[in-house]
Amino acid sequence: MLKRQFRLSSFKRIRGEKSIASPLFALRFWENGENNLKFGFVVSKKIDKRAVVRNRVKRRLSKSIEELFGKIKPGYNFVFIAKKAILEKSQPEIAVCIEEIFKKNEFIK
Repeated sequence: MLKRQFRLSSFKRIRGEKSIASPLFALRFWENGENNLKFGFVVSKKIDKRAVVRNRVKRRLSKSIEELFGKIKPGYNFVFIAKKAILEKSQPEIAVCIEEIFKKNEFIK
C-alpha cells in the first residue's frame, strides 16, 4: 500500500488534465506544481459488485506503482481508472503495462 503522503485525498476535475487510454485502465494526470508524486485509484462497481474484488484491483495497481516509484519523475498527480479487462490480469502483467505506458509518455527518469 502506498504511504498516505503519496495518495490523493479526493478526485476533482482539474483544468489541464490529460488522459491516456490502455486496455486495462485509463490514466489521468496533471502537474501538481510541487516536487512530489500523488496517486489515486478508482475501481467502480461496474467492474465488480464485490468490494473484495475491487480492493484487490486497487492493491495490484498500488503494488505496481511501488515497484516503479523510484524511477517516476516527480511533479505529477496520477489517477488510474480501472477497466473490466484488469480482472483477468495478474499483478506482474499489470506492472508491465504501467511501465510501458510510463516509458512511452516519458514519466520515467
